[in-house]
Amino acid sequence: MPRLIMITAFIITQFLCSTVWAATYYIDFNNGSDSNSGLSQLAAWKTLPGTRTTNDLGWQSTSWGGGTIDSYHKVAAGTVFELKRGTTHDSSNGGKIYIESTFYDSGAINLSNPVTIEVDTSWGSGNVVFDGSGINLNAGNDPGGWGLIHIEDMGGIIFDGRFYNGIVIRDSVNRGISVYSKSLQPGSEFKFIKFFNNGTGIPSDMQGASEGQLAIQYVTGGGINQCEFDGNNNYINGITLGESHYYVQGFTITNTEIYNHRGDVSGNDSGIGIKAYNSQVTINKVTSHNNLKGLDLGEQHGSTDINYKVLNSYIYSNYWGLNFSASSTTYPGTIKWYVINNIIIDNAQLGSNIYASPFDLYLVHNVYANNGSASTDGDYANINLSQNYADTWTINAYLYNNIFFKPAGGSNFVITRYDKDTIGMNVYSDYNSWVQKGSEYFMQWDYFGISSPHSFPYGATQGPGHDDSYWYTYYDYNTVAPKNGSLGHYHADSHSVGTGAEDTTLPPFTDIANHDYSLTSDYPGLDLTTQSWYIPEMGKDRNGDCRVTWDLGAFESNGQECGLNPSPPFNINVAIN
Repeated sequence: MPRLIMITAFIITQFLCSTVWAATYYIDFNNGSDSNSGLSQLAAWKTLPGTRTTNDLGWQSTSWGGGTIDSYHKVAAGTVFELKRGTTHDSSNGGKIYIESTFYDSGAINLSNPVTIEVDTSWGSGNVVFDGSGINLNAGNDPGGWGLIHIEDMGGIIFDGRFYNGIVIRDSVNRGISVYSKSLQPGSEFKFIKFFNNGTGIPSDMQGASEGQLAIQYVTGGGINQCEFDGNNNYINGITLGESHYYVQGFTITNTEIYNHRGDVSGNDSGIGIKAYNSQVTINKVTSHNNLKGLDLGEQHGSTDINYKVLNSYIYSNYWGLNFSASSTTYPGTIKWYVINNIIIDNAQLGSNIYASPFDLYLVHNVYANNGSASTDGDYANINLSQNYADTWTINAYLYNNIFFKPAGGSNFVITRYDKDTIGMNVYSDYNSWVQKGSEYFMQWDYFGISSPHSFPYGATQGPGHDDSYWYTYYDYNTVAPKNGSLGHYHADSHSVGTGAEDTTLPPFTDIANHDYSLTSDYPGLDLTTQSWYIPEMGKDRNGDCRVTWDLGAFESNGQECGLNPSPPFNINVAIN
């Protein structure tokens, strides 16, 4: 009996020693000491648990608070780390911050019981800075895939700057923050953070869509809110989500601005504001500008459902604006793209490049204006909607209640291209306004690479649904569509307006010179609740008001409050309604 008691006592002692209760610890990167208790501002620690040495050859510290936290007493779920304002973690303080199971109770931490790393707004002044200058992210000297802050095989971490740009993460040779997992993990959240000049070690010949100032893969849940990404013209993306089969599910990006990410036109896997693979992501109130691509969302395989929603966003002055791509290996019905209440303007080559198959596209209540002004090749337009040459699945595209605005001498409207004999494409389009101030064509359908593709002006007798011009003869004298509906069908715009000149029935924009594309009065479109593919996000305008008359474009002239809490403020520097 005494032996049994001793064994039991030993087990209980071991359990108690390995258990750390959640607590609040204080971090002063400039003047703290890891031997302090960490339990007050005056007894702050100097480093976060998981800090590596500058050359990544070991841990900067292995114990905090005299053993309060170490590899045996791990950071518990519910722990909060308060960071002193005006302090900097840089090479003098150690190296990358490696958050994983060595010092964190990874199996117990999730967004219901998170670990929070946040700025203490009552302590000090200024930003908290994580500066990657001179820090080696990998002892093998290959920084690829590593971040200045690196979260691995766990989730439930909340980084919160607490105020605009409260945390600044800058000058990493590769990623600013990397979230890497080999199995599906809970998501993490990132708030009020500025990412600046990360990717300094990525030369142009190492471009890759997997690198981003913030890169996340294989998580479910989590999000980015009130953040800013300035690429400083480096060869890197702003945000990268997913990679190959490592998808991201249930993720949201809101109130975030992304700009100055570099790529080249021929090798365009970098320089993307938001790049996402194989994921389920909602993007709401995001501004993306002055990148090679504003957004590039898509997939590489067919094993999971893909669902992207781009809502209430402002995408301008990129080379390509909002882009989607699929793959011929994807199963029909697994990819759905929703584009609702966005303003997509002044993108040099294309407003949207939407290609490959199969997919279902729901593009409603958007304003496309002045895209394609670069005219560097034949594919410059507000929208390019097409399939890859060898794809055999069917595309379904629904275009309703949009305004496509082209100033005089500007780009084409829509180019829709496909191989009419082998590929199916169904385009359902109505209640749009084609504000065409010039004689360019409305649509172009034909084989890829053909020197003289057929063009279809949106005229009274020359476009879809009529018996004149190429449309009628090209499809064996069928006024509606190709001879076989299974090979593609264009549903004529019986309610849309546009005659090859300006749509004079469209009310004026409020202030087009300042990119305010709200209408000065009603211009009713289709009540989308009548459609089988309606989702609730379609019932609100860009301001969050409930739609009553379903006005064309992103704004409802006389929208009604929906009784919801007001949206959080925009975190952008460019004024737009």
